[in-house]
Amino acid sequence: MKIITFLIAPKLFTVEHICLGLINEWEKETNSKINIIAEDDGYLEELNNRLIYKDLEYSNAIFSWNDIKYIKHIRNETLNDRTSIKIIYAVTLKMIFLTRISTLFINNVLIINCHRGMGRHFSKKINNVFISKVKNLLMLKILKFCCDNENTINWLTNVEDLRILLTNNILNNQNKTILTKNSIDVKKYSSIIRKQRENIFTVVMVSRLIKNKGIDTVLKCAELIAIKKENISILLVGSFENENETKNRVVNACTENKCIDYLEFTKNTISIYESADIAILPSKYNEGGYPRSILEPMASGIPIITSNIQGCNNGIENGINGLLINPGSASELFNAILLLKNDNDLYNRISKNSKKYIFENHSHEDIALKVISKVRKEFKII
Repeated sequence: MKIITFLIAPKLFTVEHICLGLINEWEKETNSKINIIAEDDGYLEELNNRLIYKDLEYSNAIFSWNDIKYIKHIRNETLNDRTSIKIIYAVTLKMIFLTRISTLFINNVLIINCHRGMGRHFSKKINNVFISKVKNLLMLKILKFCCDNENTINWLTNVEDLRILLTNNILNNQNKTILTKNSIDVKKYSSIIRKQRENIFTVVMVSRLIKNKGIDTVLKCAELIAIKKENISILLVGSFENENETKNRVVNACTENKCIDYLEFTKNTISIYESADIAILPSKYNEGGYPRSILEPMASGIPIITSNIQGCNNGIENGINGLLINPGSASELFNAILLLKNDNDLYNRISKNSKKYIFENHSHEDIALKVISKVRKEFKII
């Protein structure tokens, strides 16, 4: 029987960050093409020939007219050619929900839910306790509706996400769950030719520039660098996600302090890492499991300094393949930067071990094959 595979995502940006490796390996293993239903945000041109609709626009709203279009297209594709098996990879919670709605009462559809950072849906602060409880209860009901089905496998990269599903009785069959690490294009980042060190020691943070990522800590650290008159420069790269107050603070800091600067988000992170000496991610909250802000520089051999909290410290051995600090501590961040700046042996050891760790644990190919193996085992069709 013919198998047709779809990948449902908000935008091509999301596809590149989560499923690019899976797409390549899936097509090799099944000798079939993956069709993508997502907004064409121009992020990755090589995915354009897989897009089957060009009129989609993703909305961050809970529900919008744009979502109706997603549902319509997904349902049209799954109802078309009833003699074929359809496999759908649904990426992020909203797309998981829209896919479930779209495929109700259609029997020949198998779904792989790709969960990423589920905890953020429960961690957003709402001052009204009653509204907060209702929101969380609704979220759990949606997850149950989407995840606990015979034709569904749930793919997670975060132990905390799995805990949410199990402790809230969302999953009755844990056998239909895949828990892997995040993956990146190891070859792409390991081939970076980094520029020779100059007098200025360059620290980069490529991330969403929001409070939870530790921006306050970075700004205080920049003040310490200026006070101590160290030859250290911090470069922030990313978007502020409507945190206007945070953006104003960063802009003011960059104006007043020559030690810090920022760039708007760029998909060309290679050029950023080519000029970087170290990378930082001083998050204040549990990350969604192996952030790319950590994996990409490590693959490039760039030592990482990050917070000693869940998600950030996954796979990091302090002093071996990275440095860990307490979240919110600008002084610890400053001292860790100085340590790597002044201790060449430590710097080189962490650089070498970082690359080795990423090669052995986070390659696109290895993670994709684990997912494919699970799909084969549970669905027995590929």
